Formats: sequence, C-alpha cells, structure tokens
Amino acid sequence: MATKLTQAKVDKTRHDHEPGSQIYDADVSGLRIVVGKKSASYKLMGRINDGTDR
Repeated sequence: MATKLTQAKVDKTRHDHEPGSQIYDADVSGLRIVVGKKSASYKLMGRINDGTDR
C-alpha cells in the first residue's frame, strides 16, 4: 500500500504499525519506511546505470 509520506505520517509510523512492516511512498518510487521495535528507517531501492552493462 503506497501512501504519501509526510512528516506527521513518519512520526506516527512506529506507533501505528508493527515491527517489520514497510510503508511505501506514493510519490517517490522505491522509497519506503521500515518499522523496527524502537525506531523506523528510510530505505531507497533503485538502479544505477553506469554504462557497464552489469
């Protein structure tokens, strides 16, 4: 489920979701918040095209 990540949403994330859950951003592809027991972390997944065809 993708939602718009605002500062208020990020602040409430740890209290509203159980540890291990991930909240995806609706605007930025690959950006998500991963909820832990005591904190929440930002994660960004993407590809880098450096011309090496790997």
